[in-house]
Amino acid sequence: MRRISLAVTVALLASGAHAMNYAVNGIGAASCGTWVNASHNIRQMGMSWVLGYLTAMNAHEASLQHACCTNLVNTTDVDGVEVWVTNYCQANPLQDISDAAINLYIELKNRQQ
Repeated sequence: MRRISLAVTVALLASGAHAMNYAVNGIGAASCGTWVNASHNIRQMGMSWVLGYLTAMNAHEASLQHACCTNLVNTTDVDGVEVWVTNYCQANPLQDISDAAINLYIELKNRQQ
């Protein structure tokens, strides 16, 4: 099981560290190989998980900045997110879907800076 506070997770993400310990629940714990080979319905469940992760990171970013309406996905759309995760998972089939979401978060965060 992976465990660590969200604040420390964000700090590690910002520093580029990827060896983190925290709990991953739901389809986010499935492998990228599962994503690549998934049916449409399973892929949509995965997309819901990834978008939920990004929404949680939006809320966390907003709380850190004491601001409203942080949107890490404002440089793309849902289709762009799905293609990005699919490309990541095709290149990294042994990683988890949560790893794809973390790396997408890092890329989107870097685009905002």
